[in-house]
Amino acid sequence: TALQTWEEATDIDLVTATKGEVLDCYDSQDHDDYDTIDGATTDADYWRLLRSASGEGHDGTPTIGTTFNSTTDANLLNISESYTFAQDIIATLTVNTATNRSVFITLGGTANGFVGCMAVNASNEGAGELRGFMAQGTNAHIINCLAHNNAGPGFRVHTGGGHLFNCTSDSNATWGFQQSGGTGYVRNCVANNNTSGDYDGNINIRYASSSDATADDNWDAGIKIATGAADFDELNKLHDDDGDFINNNVRVGMRVKETGGPAWANVTEVVDGTELTLDADIFPNGTENYEIDSAY
Repeated sequence: TALQTWEEATDIDLVTATKGEVLDCYDSQDHDDYDTIDGATTDADYWRLLRSASGEGHDGTPTIGTTFNSTTDANLLNISESYTFAQDIIATLTVNTATNRSVFITLGGTANGFVGCMAVNASNEGAGELRGFMAQGTNAHIINCLAHNNAGPGFRVHTGGGHLFNCTSDSNATWGFQQSGGTGYVRNCVANNNTSGDYDGNINIRYASSSDATADDNWDAGIKIATGAADFDELNKLHDDDGDFINNNVRVGMRVKETGGPAWANVTEVVDGTELTLDADIFPNGTENYEIDSAY
């Protein structure tokens, strides 16, 4: 298939070649396809990307856009190499199997994942579980994605760690968001009308909403990454031993403000999980409550 041909042709050392590889896909083409993307040597500068071509992506609904359909007993899109991503792809998997499968899955690698993808109407007539999205690598990222009307959980974090931002899980046959291992971080997500429940497992949830009161239902608070209280005073710093800034994906350029106050500052350095450097001194007492906003 076209996807498998591209994957095999680009299984090279991209770091030594100092180049990335991109496969642009089109809405006008039939994509009865599936594949595992692994085998290339990648880093944070040189990696592979599967995406909808310009003007060919979806419009926020699963009825228009580049769509992959598969009836093969396999995960539809398995990204198992580091730093590689898929973007703006709609996918449906239809199988009859006793084996657990996923529409989108990071089965290995680190810092890889999916952006703007949709897993919809996936079905399995067999006994295996069929998930929309599965994070099973290390530090996988699933961002702005939709899981709708799938036969199993919309999103699952298993071994390793998964960071889910701005995702929606709706009308799936079991759970909306589920953690069965590893560490899952859910931020600014929406879960609605999932049969078994909206959230399950020891998931770190903040600023997410649910239809069954299993989230913090703080959606109206805005796009926030973290909240807490400073515990030490140092010029142009935020110290919080419980901040967990790295796992909360705090980044340089994000905004920090004192809760309820007018002053705010930009993050200029993430020193570690407990310390941030800021471009202004907005916590002079070292005891103030704070909020960190994902907007840049």
